[in-house]
Amino acid sequence: MIRCLFCLLMAMTLFACASVGSLEPVVANSINDGNTRRVLAVDRWHLVGRLSVRHGNQSWLSRVEWRHIKRLDVLTLSTSLGGVMAKLSFSTDGVYLTNTDGYTRMITQVELESLLGYSPPLQQLKYWVRGVADPAFGFIPHDFAVADGRGFEQTRWQISLERYYRLDGLVLPKKIVAEKGDLKIKLMVDEWLS
Repeated sequence: MIRCLFCLLMAMTLFACASVGSLEPVVANSINDGNTRRVLAVDRWHLVGRLSVRHGNQSWLSRVEWRHIKRLDVLTLSTSLGGVMAKLSFSTDGVYLTNTDGYTRMITQVELESLLGYSPPLQQLKYWVRGVADPAFGFIPHDFAVADGRGFEQTRWQISLERYYRLDGLVLPKKIVAEKGDLKIKLMVDEWLS
């Protein structure tokens, strides 16, 4: 059970607030470098979505709320009925896990990997979910088979970004898939919030 909870928690890693604007569909091949600069300049964002994780022959589903404020990311995972399963807070200073009883503790990357059975790409996920590669690492762009998608490889993860929308001057993906080996993390963004 803990392994399942941690797998969900680490995946997203994809959130009552007001909407920041309506979503306008955009064709992915119209995205330019200016959009990447604008996306990277935003230091506060908040999204709500659905998260699925498949690792080997196991899979998990969850609702996810993700708040990013400057260097801090907070992911809240909940059931489809709204019950909070866990909260994960992370920054360059460390990773903190809050369980369903409200107990918070710092966990090491080694402990996290031991609990999950894999090393989650926490620091990169906050970029990928916004449709850009982590600027701290190189990446290889991929050709994509559908008109509304883009993809790249970064830190041995295959990233697929689909169903782009324009929101307040930014072009953001609605569907984010990260794959490495037999691990597949998928986030469907339902809403960007203020």
